[in-house]
Amino acid sequence: MINSFVISQFTMYLIVMKNEWNELARNTVKGLMASNGVNAVELQKRLTELGVNETRNSIVLKLNRGTFSFAWFLQVLKALDLKLETKNI
Repeated sequence: MINSFVISQFTMYLIVMKNEWNELARNTVKGLMASNGVNAVELQKRLTELGVNETRNSIVLKLNRGTFSFAWFLQVLKALDLKLETKNI
């Protein structure tokens, strides 16, 4: 009984942490978009110019969930004409 409780608590911890990371991802991209005066429609146009096929709806869904690949994040940065500092990589 104790073991299942510990596992359950750990699982809940992982879910909470995942949600916090998703929220950070979502807020980061939305903040970058807002700082550059870009909405989902404009981002969709810019991504299309880069050869990235996204709909406005798929962008909104990704941002609302806060789940997207790092590759997609890099594409968004490129679409916003931003560069990722990679000094520590």
